[in-house]
Amino acid sequence: MQSELNVGDVESEAYNSRVMGRHLAVLLVISLATAIVAAQTGSSESTTIVLRPARVFDGQAVHEGWAVRVVGDRIDAAGPSGSIATQNARVVDLAGFIEAYRQWRRRGADTN
Repeated sequence: MQSELNVGDVESEAYNSRVMGRHLAVLLVISLATAIVAAQTGSSESTTIVLRPARVFDGQAVHEGWAVRVVGDRIDAAGPSGSIATQNARVVDLAGFIEAYRQWRRRGADTN
């Protein structure tokens, strides 16, 4: 039995693809920022960085107002910004960085 392909299915797949792309872009930006900050601080096991992006994807949902604490090369904690301890940590605000990435992507899409 052949299944029919509906326009709604194609649109849904395209939407899901765009959403997944955005989530992966956010994860890429967080990873890149962590690597840059770690390189600047001479990363060691005791280096603690708290990243504050515009949004955090936890594998199931996107959350606004969250932070991610990285100790050494591992994620130590993620959750609402107020619940993430920042003592002795370098705090990096990434909200503007992601918006700049979004604008860059839009300009690239407009030229194609």
